[in-house]
Amino acid sequence: MNHSQTSPLDAHQEKILEWVTQGLTYAEVIRNLNAEGVTTSDRSIRRALRRWNAQRPNAERPSLRIEGDKATIIGRPVTGDVLNTPEELLRERGLDPEEWEVIDGGLIINEWDAMTSDKAYGDNRIVKMRQLKIICARKKPYAFVMPAVDGPSFRLQRLHVQLDRKAKLVVFVGCQQAPYQDPDLHDKFCQWLEYNVPDEGVLMGDTIDLPEQSRHPANPEWHVTAQESINSGYLMLRDYVQASTSTRWKKLLGNHDERIRRMMLQYVSKLWGVRPADIPGQDPFRDVWDIRDLLHLDSLGIELIEPQGNYTHAHYAVSDKFAAMHGERVKKDAGASILAHLDEVRHSLAMAHTHRQALTHKTIHSIDGTPFTVTGMEIGTMAMIRGGLGYTKFPNWQNGFGTAIVWPDGTVVPELARYIDGKLVWRDQRY
Repeated sequence: MNHSQTSPLDAHQEKILEWVTQGLTYAEVIRNLNAEGVTTSDRSIRRALRRWNAQRPNAERPSLRIEGDKATIIGRPVTGDVLNTPEELLRERGLDPEEWEVIDGGLIINEWDAMTSDKAYGDNRIVKMRQLKIICARKKPYAFVMPAVDGPSFRLQRLHVQLDRKAKLVVFVGCQQAPYQDPDLHDKFCQWLEYNVPDEGVLMGDTIDLPEQSRHPANPEWHVTAQESINSGYLMLRDYVQASTSTRWKKLLGNHDERIRRMMLQYVSKLWGVRPADIPGQDPFRDVWDIRDLLHLDSLGIELIEPQGNYTHAHYAVSDKFAAMHGERVKKDAGASILAHLDEVRHSLAMAHTHRQALTHKTIHSIDGTPFTVTGMEIGTMAMIRGGLGYTKFPNWQNGFGTAIVWPDGTVVPELARYIDGKLVWRDQRY
């Protein structure tokens, strides 16, 4: 490399161009560079591409989207002339070719030139990349036909149904414990955000791990510094915000987020509350270790829910009938922990903390016998399960997050998004 190099990325120009022209996302390129010991960001990659006069290809992100009786499937980019047939692409995505057919105009092939260092093609050779995209319809739409039934005549009263289109979509995601977030689940969650654009997002706590500040014994195999946790947590949150720029984000604190606070109160309590010098006529600065500054929450547009005390007091009301909190109780089985919290309140709850997923319900009766039902949701974890983060051998954890539809009158319908065998599934969507 000559002396005109202006960025550490220039030393990896060939690989970056190959990855980008093959259709990899910026997040995937960053993970590949991280594996080679290079730390960067998507902004740096964009600047480098502009400096190299390189453009992103016409590749689309491989995905499956089903809307009613219609499905859109985008395959992975391949080199050469061999593409999957539509039938093979359907089977690969778990759909039966006997039940689906490609509609007119629904067979699309994306093509672009890519640079490859594959020995089979020759170093730095330009090859043709292709990607198959199909739009299908069910051969037999869902319908239930019943024989006519002879009986007495009656007049059907017209139902007056008013659709309430002001309901909002809220997503609840937590226990990422950066830098231990599952990278594939993170990428698919960002795809989910980009496609569904929730109105509101609640970060349920334990965004960062901070293992050095834990009260547990040191575990060298899972050791990272506080700065590594903070840096990784910021980049992860930035991906969320960039994936869905109109989502309004709130952040709750979790017990891992508070490890610096707990260590200071335990060992250097007289330094608690220290902040930059006050300037007359201006609002006081925040404490030196305030997580809003550590994770740049203000610049990301993320509002911190400040508790009156430690993280267990952080409580966010999504509506007057549904609230979110990190949680502090861990029972043996999924759903048991949220039921224990429901015993303390008379409204529905979403919680993190347990790393498990569950939806459970409880019916409460007022003094006059009127019943009403509350719902509890344990949202799961976004962290890697394999290895138990170094402190449990065979964890009974589940990957995923929670969502809720919230109507203006406070009515809420919670749902779970599950990450199963490398696939993120929510409603009829699969990533």
